[in-house]
Amino acid sequence: MRNIFICLSLLWGNLFAYSFGKNKFQTRTYDFRIYETHNFRIFSYSKDDFMVKFAGTVLEEAYNEYVSTLGISIESKIPVIIYNSPKHFSETNVIPDVIEEGIGGFTEIFKTRVVVPFNGSYADFKHVLRHELVHVFQYAMMRKGKRSTLEGVLTSQVPLWATEGMAEFLSIGWSPDAERYVRDLILSDKLPTLVELNYY
Repeated sequence: MRNIFICLSLLWGNLFAYSFGKNKFQTRTYDFRIYETHNFRIFSYSKDDFMVKFAGTVLEEAYNEYVSTLGISIESKIPVIIYNSPKHFSETNVIPDVIEEGIGGFTEIFKTRVVVPFNGSYADFKHVLRHELVHVFQYAMMRKGKRSTLEGVLTSQVPLWATEGMAEFLSIGWSPDAERYVRDLILSDKLPTLVELNYY
Protein backbone atom coordinates (compact mmCIF):
# COMPACT_ATOMS: atom_id res chain seq x y z
CA MET A 1 0.00 0.00 0.00
CA ARG A 2 2.80 2.37 0.92
CA ASN A 3 4.60 1.66 -2.37
CA ILE A 4 1.46 2.38 -4.35
CA PHE A 5 1.03 5.71 -2.57
CA ILE A 6 4.65 6.66 -3.31
CA CYS A 7 4.29 5.75 -6.99
CA LEU A 8 1.06 7.71 -7.33
CA SER A 9 2.52 10.77 -5.62
CA LEU A 10 5.55 10.69 -7.96
CA LEU A 11 3.35 10.36 -11.05
CA TRP A 12 0.96 13.09 -9.91
CA GLY A 13 3.61 15.77 -10.31
CA ASN A 14 4.44 14.59 -13.83
CA LEU A 15 0.84 15.11 -14.95
CA PHE A 16 1.29 18.88 -14.77
CA ALA A 17 4.95 19.06 -15.83
CA TYR A 18 4.12 19.21 -19.55
CA SER A 19 2.45 22.61 -19.32
CA PHE A 20 5.08 24.08 -16.99
CA GLY A 21 6.70 27.11 -18.55
CA LYS A 22 4.08 27.41 -21.29
CA ASN A 23 2.15 30.61 -20.87
CA LYS A 24 -0.55 32.19 -22.94
CA PHE A 25 0.20 35.75 -23.93
CA GLN A 26 -2.52 37.96 -25.25
CA THR A 27 -0.94 40.40 -27.67
CA ARG A 28 -4.01 42.61 -27.86
CA THR A 29 -7.46 43.13 -26.45
CA TYR A 30 -10.36 41.97 -28.57
CA ASP A 31 -13.43 44.15 -28.98
CA PHE A 32 -16.02 41.46 -29.61
CA ARG A 33 -19.40 42.32 -31.09
CA ILE A 34 -22.38 39.98 -30.86
CA TYR A 35 -24.33 38.86 -33.92
CA GLU A 36 -27.50 36.92 -33.22
CA THR A 37 -29.18 34.39 -35.44
CA HIS A 38 -32.17 32.22 -34.62
CA ASN A 39 -30.11 29.59 -32.74
CA PHE A 40 -26.70 31.23 -32.22
CA ARG A 41 -24.93 34.13 -30.53
CA ILE A 42 -21.82 34.75 -32.62
CA PHE A 43 -19.00 36.70 -30.98
CA SER A 44 -16.54 38.25 -33.44
CA TYR A 45 -14.22 41.23 -33.55
CA SER A 46 -13.79 40.97 -37.32
CA LYS A 47 -14.59 43.94 -39.51
CA ASP A 48 -15.42 41.43 -42.25
CA ASP A 49 -19.22 41.18 -42.08
CA PHE A 50 -19.23 38.58 -44.87
CA MET A 51 -17.28 36.12 -42.71
CA VAL A 52 -19.71 36.50 -39.80
CA LYS A 53 -22.77 36.18 -42.06
CA PHE A 54 -21.16 33.15 -43.71
CA ALA A 55 -20.64 31.56 -40.28
CA GLY A 56 -24.25 32.31 -39.31
CA THR A 57 -25.59 30.74 -42.51
CA VAL A 58 -23.39 27.63 -42.18
CA LEU A 59 -24.30 27.18 -38.52
CA GLU A 60 -28.06 27.57 -39.06
CA GLU A 61 -28.06 25.12 -41.98
CA ALA A 62 -26.02 22.61 -39.99
CA TYR A 63 -28.22 23.09 -36.92
CA ASN A 64 -31.39 22.26 -38.87
CA GLU A 65 -29.68 19.26 -40.50
CA TYR A 66 -28.47 17.89 -37.13
CA VAL A 67 -31.85 18.41 -35.46
CA SER A 68 -33.42 16.39 -38.26
CA THR A 69 -30.72 13.68 -38.21
CA LEU A 70 -30.20 13.32 -34.45
CA GLY A 71 -33.73 14.08 -33.25
CA ILE A 72 -32.59 16.50 -30.54
CA SER A 73 -32.64 20.28 -30.35
CA ILE A 74 -30.68 22.70 -28.17
CA GLU A 75 -32.80 24.69 -25.72
CA SER A 76 -30.84 27.96 -25.69
CA LYS A 77 -28.79 29.94 -28.19
CA ILE A 78 -25.36 28.41 -28.76
CA PRO A 79 -22.42 30.79 -28.22
CA VAL A 80 -19.84 30.75 -31.02
CA ILE A 81 -16.58 32.69 -30.66
CA ILE A 82 -14.69 33.42 -33.87
CA TYR A 83 -11.07 34.56 -33.99
CA ASN A 84 -9.60 36.18 -37.11
CA SER A 85 -6.54 33.93 -37.20
CA PRO A 86 -5.05 30.79 -35.65
CA LYS A 87 -2.54 33.04 -33.82
CA HIS A 88 -5.32 35.02 -32.12
CA PHE A 89 -7.18 31.76 -31.47
CA SER A 90 -4.16 30.38 -29.60
CA GLU A 91 -4.43 33.33 -27.18
CA THR A 92 -8.03 32.56 -26.15
CA ASN A 93 -8.84 32.57 -22.46
CA VAL A 94 -11.99 30.45 -22.86
CA ILE A 95 -9.91 27.52 -21.63
CA PRO A 96 -6.71 27.76 -19.57
CA ASP A 97 -4.88 25.08 -21.59
CA VAL A 98 -2.22 25.97 -24.12
CA ILE A 99 -3.67 25.39 -27.58
CA GLU A 100 -1.20 23.39 -29.63
CA GLU A 101 -0.54 24.09 -33.29
CA GLY A 102 -2.91 22.26 -35.60
CA ILE A 103 -6.00 22.51 -33.37
CA GLY A 104 -8.72 23.73 -35.70
CA GLY A 105 -11.27 24.63 -33.03
CA PHE A 106 -12.89 23.26 -29.91
CA THR A 107 -16.20 23.03 -28.10
CA GLU A 108 -15.91 23.91 -24.44
CA ILE A 109 -17.61 21.26 -22.35
CA PHE A 110 -19.19 23.23 -19.49
CA LYS A 111 -20.89 26.07 -21.35
CA THR A 112 -20.83 24.33 -24.75
CA ARG A 113 -19.17 27.33 -26.36
CA VAL A 114 -17.80 26.75 -29.84
CA VAL A 115 -14.45 28.49 -30.38
CA VAL A 116 -12.91 28.57 -33.87
CA PRO A 117 -10.34 30.53 -35.86
CA PHE A 118 -10.70 31.68 -39.45
CA ASN A 119 -7.60 30.52 -41.31
CA GLY A 120 -8.40 32.22 -44.62
CA SER A 121 -10.17 29.25 -46.22
CA TYR A 122 -13.96 29.33 -46.24
CA ALA A 123 -14.06 25.58 -47.00
CA ASP A 124 -11.98 24.82 -43.88
CA PHE A 125 -14.01 27.32 -41.86
CA LYS A 126 -17.28 25.64 -42.88
CA HIS A 127 -15.91 22.19 -42.03
CA VAL A 128 -14.66 23.26 -38.57
CA LEU A 129 -17.92 25.07 -37.71
CA ARG A 130 -20.00 22.02 -38.67
CA HIS A 131 -17.61 19.64 -36.87
CA GLU A 132 -17.65 21.61 -33.61
CA LEU A 133 -21.44 22.00 -33.75
CA VAL A 134 -21.74 18.19 -33.75
CA HIS A 135 -19.92 18.20 -30.39
CA VAL A 136 -22.55 20.60 -29.00
CA PHE A 137 -25.23 18.07 -29.94
CA GLN A 138 -23.18 15.21 -28.51
CA TYR A 139 -22.83 17.01 -25.17
CA ALA A 140 -26.59 17.69 -25.18
CA MET A 141 -27.26 13.96 -25.74
CA MET A 142 -24.82 12.99 -22.98
CA ARG A 143 -26.33 15.56 -20.60
CA LYS A 144 -29.89 14.32 -21.13
CA GLY A 145 -31.24 13.14 -17.78
CA LYS A 146 -28.09 14.21 -15.94
CA ARG A 147 -27.45 17.16 -13.64
CA SER A 148 -24.55 18.49 -15.70
CA THR A 149 -22.66 18.00 -18.94
CA LEU A 150 -19.61 16.79 -17.01
CA GLU A 151 -21.66 14.10 -15.26
CA GLY A 152 -23.04 13.02 -18.63
CA VAL A 153 -19.59 12.83 -20.23
CA LEU A 154 -18.08 10.96 -17.29
CA THR A 155 -20.89 8.42 -17.06
CA SER A 156 -21.34 7.78 -20.79
CA GLN A 157 -17.67 7.00 -21.55
CA VAL A 158 -18.03 7.28 -25.31
CA PRO A 159 -14.63 6.58 -26.94
CA LEU A 160 -12.85 9.43 -28.69
CA TRP A 161 -12.87 7.65 -32.04
CA ALA A 162 -16.68 7.48 -31.88
CA THR A 163 -17.23 11.15 -30.99
CA GLU A 164 -14.66 12.44 -33.49
CA GLY A 165 -15.77 9.96 -36.15
CA MET A 166 -19.38 11.07 -35.78
CA ALA A 167 -18.34 14.74 -35.92
CA GLU A 168 -16.30 14.18 -39.08
CA PHE A 169 -19.00 12.10 -40.76
CA LEU A 170 -21.80 14.57 -40.04
CA SER A 171 -19.67 17.60 -40.91
CA ILE A 172 -18.38 16.47 -44.33
CA GLY A 173 -20.16 13.20 -45.07
CA TRP A 174 -18.72 10.15 -46.76
CA SER A 175 -16.08 11.26 -49.25
CA PRO A 176 -14.22 9.38 -51.99
CA ASP A 177 -11.01 9.90 -49.98
CA ALA A 178 -12.53 8.30 -46.89
CA GLU A 179 -13.87 5.40 -48.95
CA ARG A 180 -10.47 4.86 -50.60
CA TYR A 181 -8.73 4.97 -47.21
CA VAL A 182 -11.07 2.40 -45.62
CA ARG A 183 -10.96 0.16 -48.70
CA ASP A 184 -7.14 0.21 -48.60
CA LEU A 185 -7.17 -0.77 -44.90
CA ILE A 186 -9.54 -3.67 -45.58
CA LEU A 187 -7.71 -4.97 -48.65
CA SER A 188 -4.31 -4.79 -46.93
CA ASP A 189 -5.78 -6.44 -43.82
CA LYS A 190 -4.79 -3.48 -41.63
CA LEU A 191 -8.23 -2.39 -40.45
CA PRO A 192 -7.86 -1.81 -36.69
CA THR A 193 -10.16 -3.60 -34.26
CA LEU A 194 -12.44 -1.60 -31.96
CA VAL A 195 -10.03 -2.26 -29.09
CA GLU A 196 -7.12 -0.90 -31.14
CA LEU A 197 -9.14 2.20 -32.05
CA ASN A 198 -9.23 3.15 -28.37
CA TYR A 199 -5.50 3.90 -28.59
CA TYR A 200 -5.97 6.59 -31.27
